[in-house]
Amino acid sequence: MNSLMFPRLLFLLLCMTCVQVSAASELTCFEGPTSEESCGGTGLKVCLSGNQIRQMDWTIETSREFIRRQYSFNKGKPSSVIETIYWKLDSHGDYYAKPHLQSVKKYRLNVSNPTSKQADLLKHAQFLIHDFQKNRKEFKAINF
Repeated sequence: MNSLMFPRLLFLLLCMTCVQVSAASELTCFEGPTSEESCGGTGLKVCLSGNQIRQMDWTIETSREFIRRQYSFNKGKPSSVIETIYWKLDSHGDYYAKPHLQSVKKYRLNVSNPTSKQADLLKHAQFLIHDFQKNRKEFKAINF
């Protein structure tokens, strides 16, 4: 490797980190409830850059599980989501001491021919966007 190559790579990595940090610091985030039905409650965190949604983090607790969906946006449209599911109960119906990780899956949402799961996730993202816009007064600003 050329002796000038390492400093250039290091500089490039530092520049990429600075861009990511400055992009994150420009986000304004809000947190609040959704209007969805749930025995354990739901929550939504929405991060905006100006008036465009950049990230949404949704959680729901049911009697059996916790579900978390972390939506990422590109140009104001949902582009991907990471869905994480934790079981609260074992196979005998007894509560785990700590929730048990069941699955973590990533789905691309900016596809031309979505699967039924991707279509459901897109529909849910649109619901959450509408719910946030409708009930924004109930959301509080948080530090990101």
